Order: sequence, then C-alpha cells, then structure tokens
Amino acid sequence: MQKVDRNERVLNENLQRLNKMVVDEINQMHTHIDSVMMINENIQQIQRGIEECQHTFEILVDAFLHAQEGVIQP
Repeated sequence: MQKVDRNERVLNENLQRLNKMVVDEINQMHTHIDSVMMINENIQQIQRGIEECQHTFEILVDAFLHAQEGVIQP
C-alpha cells in the first residue's frame, strides 16, 4: 500500500509540475503574440509613411517636369 501511495504522490507532483510548465508556456506565447501584433502595427504605420513619401515624391517629380516645360503646378 505504501508503494501505491508513493506512486500517487509522485504522479500528483509531476502532474502539478507539468501543469505549471504548460501555464508558463501559454503565458509566454501570449507575450510573444502581443509583441508580434505590436510589430505588425508598427510595420503598417511605416508602410503608410513610405507610401505617403512616395506619393509626395511623385508630385515633386511631376512639378519639376512641368516646370521645365514652363507649366507651373499648384
């Protein structure tokens, strides 16, 4: 009977340790997911900024080309 009690105790301890490990891993995954989401938001903001810069550059190039032709652009 002592062996059964010991085995149950060992099993219980190992299950508790496994549960703690799983909870820690899940928490770590949530942290990583939050980081990835924040990085994705930052990338989208950078992409919008680059697109705006590109658009402004295209406007400047058009204005320069028209200015060479003697046409003033607003």
